[in-house]
Amino acid sequence: MALTEAMTSTGAVQNQYRELFARHRRNLEDWVRAQRPEGIDPETASKRERAFAAAFTGTLFGIHIQTLVDRDSVDFDEALQLVATAFGRNFRNNWEDAQCADPARPGEDELAGP
Repeated sequence: MALTEAMTSTGAVQNQYRELFARHRRNLEDWVRAQRPEGIDPETASKRERAFAAAFTGTLFGIHIQTLVDRDSVDFDEALQLVATAFGRNFRNNWEDAQCADPARPGEDELAGP
């Protein structure tokens, strides 16, 4: 009931859920940012860290809600293990193509001159 109210109205319940999700996303963003390799474009990395935090938060809360609603059909521990494995195997891909340009090598536009 409270979740439905949070999704369909404005007010105290929606604010509580918004703050809850935002806090979880911030914590995950901080954790992911701490794992960021050197040489990554900060703007691109920040966008991906926010997206990772949103995806992971949504996944975790979705599993939790399903478990609360249908405990006999959802194996909470197994689902969390599967998510941890999937995210763990693909975590480094988060920054795969977000490398900063090499400042020691000028780009084509810099070589062309004025």
